[in-house]
This record gives sequence, structure tokens and C-alpha cells, in this order.
Amino acid sequence: MATNNVTSNIKSDITDVDFLIVGLGPAGGSLGCFLAQNGLKGLMITNRPGHADTPRAHIINMAALDCLRDIGLDKDCYEVGTPNELMAHTTWSSTLAGEEYARIWAWGNPPQSK
Repeated sequence: MATNNVTSNIKSDITDVDFLIVGLGPAGGSLGCFLAQNGLKGLMITNRPGHADTPRAHIINMAALDCLRDIGLDKDCYEVGTPNELMAHTTWSSTLAGEEYARIWAWGNPPQSK
């Protein structure tokens, strides 16, 4: 049987935390904020060097916005979000300029319904 005699010279301090979140997308990042707001000490890690450089989450439902309001992020969402009047359609595509799979009127409001 082969053995691996690899030793590490990496020093690490032990950190005592209540929770560990791996992945800081919308769900992981929000969960970390909720837990910290409720007095828990945690560690959040991700393999990404920064924020996404492509569009994400163009439409957030009201339940999600209520959660973001609970941690004080709702105003930030409104500031960086696209105004309703500028969103005519919701589309599903392979990439931003790629093949379009589906398209619906945003907010369920086709012009003929007004």
C-alpha cells in the first residue's frame, strides 16, 4: 500500500464560528446576512474573486424583496434595479446575446391588456 507523506507548511488559526457558508451567490450571501443580524458569528467563503460581471436576477419576487428589506437591502435593490417601464419582456436565453428560448411580457402586462 502506498502512503502519502505530504506535509503542509501552511499555518492556520482555528476560528470558532456558529456557521459556515460556502458559496456567496444571492442565497448564500443573504443567508449569511440574516444569521449575522440575529447574533450568530459565521464564516462565508467563495471561489469567486468579486461580484458577477454579467447580469443576474432581473426580476425579484415580493417574498425575496421582503427578506432583503429585513436586512436593510431593499433600498439598494431599488437604486440599482431596472425601472418597471424599461422592462417590456422577460426572456430566457443561452447567453445575453445568444439563442432565445422563451419570451413573455414582464409583469403579465401585454399592451392589449391596458
